[in-house]
Amino acid sequence: MKNPYLFLITGSEGFIGLSLVKYLLSMKNIYIVGLDIKKSSINHSNYTFVQGDISSITICEKVVDILKKKKLEFSILHLAAQTSAQVSMENPILDINTNLIGLLNLISIIKNKFIEPDLFMLFSSMAVYGNSKNNTPDSEFKENTLPKPNSIYGYTKLISERILELSGLKYIPIRLFNIFGPGQDMDNNKQGMVSIYLSDLLKTGNINVKGSLKRTRDFVFIDDLIKIVFKIIQVNLQNDYISSEPINISTGICHSVEELVNNLIAIYKKRYNRNAKIILQDSTPGDMEFSKGNNQYLKSIIKDLKFTEFKSGLEIMFDWADSLKL
Repeated sequence: MKNPYLFLITGSEGFIGLSLVKYLLSMKNIYIVGLDIKKSSINHSNYTFVQGDISSITICEKVVDILKKKKLEFSILHLAAQTSAQVSMENPILDINTNLIGLLNLISIIKNKFIEPDLFMLFSSMAVYGNSKNNTPDSEFKENTLPKPNSIYGYTKLISERILELSGLKYIPIRLFNIFGPGQDMDNNKQGMVSIYLSDLLKTGNINVKGSLKRTRDFVFIDDLIKIVFKIIQVNLQNDYISSEPINISTGICHSVEELVNNLIAIYKKRYNRNAKIILQDSTPGDMEFSKGNNQYLKSIIKDLKFTEFKSGLEIMFDWADSLKL
């Protein structure tokens, strides 16, 4: 990576986007242009922020004009998206506008302005896989698993990958599994399994679970994700050739919903000496049954790959959420 260097981060005020902004701004000679529909929470001399909707062609043009004026080599980290499978089934037009029209706008303006990023990293999702062929707790998703989404959200992410494939840009789709940790939106009860259950526990003393306790997820702690993303960027920018093969960002270990909620309840009991109960409810449309990622390709890229232990990550997030006084 050349020094100085510029990143465009779309969705820069989201859970992952904001974590990336903070991490990159801690480094010398890194400049960031952020785009988000929400107001900026960052004030930094190396940070330029545009508030607006990525589905607006005018907003995308404004952002790309800023990139052009900076006259620095740059990469794009594209996170701006509607990320809830449940919301995508309730309001599919929102997904199409944000996840697809927004991406098409960004690509078209880049080409019209005759500038090209060194790398376009698409933050895709394990939702592209849908339910596994065997649909058992032991089954896992490999990057070459045939995608078969079972939500509108999953389809928009898969189509986004295909759009980039046709764009002619140097791109990498990274397929995120369940990311959790401090900074997650504790008020959104339709996205983020850990944050939904933890928020419910801290607010009500109980956990409402929509769907089976036997469902599984592959949980990745936010700090691990940020370090992985930066290493992938470094590896690819050091090479003349950038592989456009998708990369699973997963631990390769799955945990059941039952294990997750029992861990949260155990931490709650230890902190407050109070008992909590699980209240089962019907499942929501678009939800996946079992999800576990094969991360062998990721390990071939990052030789010293390490992950935060699941229970340790939950304790860190619990203490952070508890400090918010929900």
